[in-house]
Amino acid sequence: MEMHHIKTRHFLTTTFSAESLPDLSGKVFLVTSGKAAIAGLASRGARAAEAISDMRESLEGKETVLHGLVNNAGIMGVPFSLTRDGYEEGVRFRDPSLPLESSMTRYGQSKICSILHAKQLHALNKTSSAISTAAMHPGHIDTHGHAPASILCFMTPIMKCAGILDNQAKDTLSSLYAVTGPEFAESGGYVVPYAKLGKPSTMACDGSLQRGCGSGL
Repeated sequence: MEMHHIKTRHFLTTTFSAESLPDLSGKVFLVTSGKAAIAGLASRGARAAEAISDMRESLEGKETVLHGLVNNAGIMGVPFSLTRDGYEEGVRFRDPSLPLESSMTRYGQSKICSILHAKQLHALNKTSSAISTAAMHPGHIDTHGHAPASILCFMTPIMKCAGILDNQAKDTLSSLYAVTGPEFAESGGYVVPYAKLGKPSTMACDGSLQRGCGSGL
């Protein structure tokens, strides 16, 4: 599968920044990895906890409500492997050809699946205006946290020197925008760098693929 399917077309700008976060006093958020996101939420009065492994255990007996879930953890460009549950690391498409594909091709497929999954969650909850979902393009962030593909080992130092990689302070902007920003009003939308709506490709809008991503929900 070619990587062109994760290209986006931006159609809305935003003035959102970390300083424009609203008052979040009394709000409860769960973040799957990402101390910067937790700090950003807490700076506006929210109670934000990090889910290490089991989200239910992170909340049970501690909170009675949940106002936002930020699935922030991720990996990129790793060799093919399966989780103990039988899923491919980073990918949810059941495609027997994937073990033969490059790590970056498989990473691209995981990104499109994230968009489709957010759209399907919105479709299943479209009768409830109280629930909204979004998929994120993380941006070009120097996270220091992934086991990169060989091409990334070569390209990362070059991208740093060229100023292409952004620092980690920008890593949380899009997530915070979607989970708290008063401007964000498109459930099932795709948020691109940084903190603005984008339009995913034709494949990422495929209804049959979308329903397939939600078949286990």
